[in-house]
Amino acid sequence: MRLRLRTVSMLKDTEAVTQTMFKSMFTYISGPKTQSKPSGCVAACKEEEKDANEFAKVYAIELIYLEELLEHISMRLIKIRVSVLNILNHKIRKFD
Repeated sequence: MRLRLRTVSMLKDTEAVTQTMFKSMFTYISGPKTQSKPSGCVAACKEEEKDANEFAKVYAIELIYLEELLEHISMRLIKIRVSVLNILNHKIRKFD
């Protein structure tokens, strides 16, 4: 019984950490809020457009990296869950 309580507690802690991590990543992915600016000089607009394109490229690269990281984390969580379930199954069979 104690093993089950400790396991449930550990799984709840893992779930809380995972949720916090995902919220943090999604906040980062959503990026900063931009506000529209009044139109100005054509040259300034072209420079801003160039900067925006460079930002978009960097943002896309970061997004790909985060997607790969998220996939890796998901796979690790699945492996951990399987391991915990196998341990519980083994302990339950041992007591039966």
